[in-house]
This record gives sequence, C-alpha cells and structure tokens, in this order.
Amino acid sequence: KKKRLMESGVTTPQTRGYRVGDVLFVGRTVRDVALYHHAGIVVEVDEEGHILCVVDFDPGFDGQNGIPYQAVTGISDKPRELRGDEIDKIFVPKDRFVQHRGPPDGEEGENARQEILRRVQQALTNDRVYCLQSSNCQHFAHEMRFGYAFSKDIDNSRQSAVEGVGIALAGIVLGAVVAVVNYVRRTNSDYQTGVKKQEANESINKL
Repeated sequence: KKKRLMESGVTTPQTRGYRVGDVLFVGRTVRDVALYHHAGIVVEVDEEGHILCVVDFDPGFDGQNGIPYQAVTGISDKPRELRGDEIDKIFVPKDRFVQHRGPPDGEEGENARQEILRRVQQALTNDRVYCLQSSNCQHFAHEMRFGYAFSKDIDNSRQSAVEGVGIALAGIVLGAVVAVVNYVRRTNSDYQTGVKKQEANESINKL
C-alpha cells in the first residue's frame, strides 16, 4: 500500500485499521480551488477497524458546495454524527488521511478513549459558534482528541503571514541600506571632485 509521512506518523489510504480517537483530514475545495483540510474525529469502529461513526463540526457546508462568508461571520450549530455513506461523502476514502492517531490498545489507551468519547458526547449536546480563526472543524477535532483546540491550517497561514511581513521588512531595511550606501558614495565622490577642482584652481592661480 502507498504510504505518506504526516506530521504525526505514517498514514495509509485505507478503509480499515482505524482507531477510536483518530483525527481524520480531507482536502476540501470550493469551485475547484483547494482551500483547506476538513477534519473530524473517529468515535466508533468495528472489529477490523472500519469506520462506523465520525463526528465533525461543519455548519454551512454540505460536503460539495460551501458558503464561505458564513464560515467567516460565524454560525451557531451542534457538531454532527456521520454514519454509513455520509462518512465517505464527506471524508472521501481516496483523499482522507489520519492526521493524528487515536490512543493505542491497553489500559492507558482505553482510559484515553473513554475521555475522548466523554468530550464528544458532551459536545454533541451543545451549540458551538463556528469561527474560521478560532473555532473551525480542525479546532473541534483536536479539542476532542487532545482536550485543547488548535488548527494546523490556521497556524500555517499565520506563520506564512509572519514570514511574509518579515520578508517585506527585510526588503525595506535592505533598500534603506542600499540608499545610504549610494548616498555615502555619491557624497564622497562629490567631495573628491570638489577637492580636485580646488587643487586645479590653486594651480592656475600660481601661474
């Protein structure tokens, strides 16, 4: 099977072998433009690891056509449970991957899984306000998995913005340095020309 190295380990395009607590990512496009990764958390699997239920937070998006302005301005809604064909519609098997693995087998892993399911069950009963910057689908899935919210795509976009500002500032500083150097050279050249003219005039006056 083809494997890809992700930030949290090796992932494989697959239909089984999933764990409760896996954070699923899938690329999402609007009008054929790649925008971001949609995320959800696996909360139920069968004995072979086939996904039986995924919970995500995705108000204003039907899996095909998004409403971007609503995502920015904010929508209040509950997370949703996806089962059966709904899972493959939203998290297309050939495009999805596990961004973060769920807890491993064993007593410690079981305790972690129960804590994840407790957080998910509580989240399903409460409305949440969707906010692109601070409460999007990735924030939700990571909060359910780890107990705190973060968004890989938002963090990357902020880092890119910081780097862009840094490059712009470096360009401004470099431009200023070049201007100063040119000014010094020009001033020095004018000074040397003035000295030569003065020496020439003095030589003429001596004649």
